Amino acid sequence: MGSSIRSKLTYANVVATLALFLALGGGAVAAVTLSRNSVKSKHIAKGQVKRSDIGKDAVTSAKVKAASLLGSDFKAGQLPPGPQGEPGIARIAVTLFPNGNIYRGSLDGGSARRAAQGQYCIDLPFVPVAASVSRSTNVLNPEDRDRLATVAIGAEVTCPGEDLLVTTLEIDANDDGTIDNTLQDGTFSLLAN
Repeated sequence: MGSSIRSKLTYANVVATLALFLALGGGAVAAVTLSRNSVKSKHIAKGQVKRSDIGKDAVTSAKVKAASLLGSDFKAGQLPPGPQGEPGIARIAVTLFPNGNIYRGSLDGGSARRAAQGQYCIDLPFVPVAASVSRSTNVLNPEDRDRLATVAIGAEVTCPGEDLLVTTLEIDANDDGTIDNTLQDGTFSLLAN
């Protein structure tokens, strides 16, 4: 009997039989179903899980590494405003012409207007804690040496609804030695925080 099988044993018969076993074995493997939660991270190649593979609401804050997200990962308005830091030396630094127009710097969301001769109302985009103002003078000219500027926070009478009142004046406007404190328009620089 062994000789009859050996006589029929050809290369084609061996290859055909081997192909039959492989086909049947491959089909058996394909028919196997995976049990629930049987695929683990070690079975998945790096970078192969895509956004479409993740179910809706599958990723929660508990599953996100702390401090791993950036502000750019969120849509506008999704994040609450962060805590305000301590005010710096000056949140506003600006120099204004006598007509109230800005010469240098920025009011950064605020505004300035000339309320009257030598009086300027400044509206800021924040509630000021402190403000300082200086008047530009030509110290070589004796007539300019007595010019000064003052600033008041919340002067409602002159600047209703605005934050600062800047006053520019000359102590001796006639230069005759008498103190008359005359309001006069002039360029000034303002710092506020």
